[in-house]
Amino acid sequence: MTLVKADEVSVKYDGVAVDDHSMDATQLGPALLAFGNLARITQQTVDPLSGKQITAKVQAFNAGSFEIMFGLDSSILEQAINLFTGKPLTGAATAATLGGVILQAIKYVKKEAKEKKKVSRDQLISELGDELLAAHVYELKSNRKFREQTGKLVKPVTNTGIESMSLKNSNIPGKLTIDSQDAEAIELLAEEETILTRVESILVEVDTPDIGAPLSRMWRFRSEKYGTFRAKMLDQDFATAVEAGRIYFAAGKRFEARVRIEDALVDGVVDKTKFEVVSIQEEADSQTELEY
Repeated sequence: MTLVKADEVSVKYDGVAVDDHSMDATQLGPALLAFGNLARITQQTVDPLSGKQITAKVQAFNAGSFEIMFGLDSSILEQAINLFTGKPLTGAATAATLGGVILQAIKYVKKEAKEKKKVSRDQLISELGDELLAAHVYELKSNRKFREQTGKLVKPVTNTGIESMSLKNSNIPGKLTIDSQDAEAIELLAEEETILTRVESILVEVDTPDIGAPLSRMWRFRSEKYGTFRAKMLDQDFATAVEAGRIYFAAGKRFEARVRIEDALVDGVVDKTKFEVVSIQEEADSQTELEY
C-alpha cells in the first residue's frame, strides 16, 4: 500500500466582507457542513464496500481573506488511494486522493453548470488520463446530493461582499476558482433536478449478499423489471437475521422485497435511479421463475 501524507483541502473566500479575516456564522456554518458531506459522499463512492466513514476536520482558519484548512483522515485516505493504484503516486494517480477527487468532481460540476452541457465519461477519461478516476468523478458530478452540497459550499460567494472562493488540495498543483457567476450557476444546476420517489413490491434474487455488514454496504439484486441493481439495505430485522446466520442465499433463491425507488429527472428525463430495500418480507414462491 502506498503511504502518503495526510490529505488537506484549503477553502478560501475573498472579498470586502472578509477583509478583517472574519465571516458571518450563518454563511460559514452551512459551508463547513457541506464540505464534510462532500467528503463523506466521495468516500462512499470511492470505497463503497468498506463501510467506513471519512472524517473531515477543520485544522485552521488562516489569516489572509478567510481560509479554512480541512484535514481528511489519513488511514482511510491510504485505503482509498490503494483502490486507484498500487504504484507510487504520479500523474493522474496523484489526483486520486480523496481531496483530489472532491476538487475534480467540483471542477466538472462547475463546468456543466456554466456550459449547460453534460461531460461524458469518455471525455473525462481523455482529460483526466485515468479510467477509474474518471469513473468516480463521473459518478460524483452526476450525484444529486454531491451537487446540492457543492451548491451549499459555494453559496457564500453569491452574497454581497464575497467575490470569489478558491479550493486547493495538498497533493495536486494549482487551485480551482469559483466566482459569483459560477456559484449562481452551480446553485441553479442543483435546483434543476426533479426527484420522483415511489415504493414497489418486487420479486428479487440476491446477487451479492453482504453477510458481514448488511446495513453498511450496498447489496446487488436482480429482478425481472429492473435487471441488476445495487441498493442499500434498510431492513434491520432482516440484517439481524443475516448476521445470526438464519438467512441463506442459495443460487436461485428469491425474496419479496419492498423497494424505495428514487428517480432523478433532468429536463423530464430520468438521469439516475437510486434503490433502497425497505424490507424483505418473505421468501417468494420457489416455483416462480424470473425472466431477464
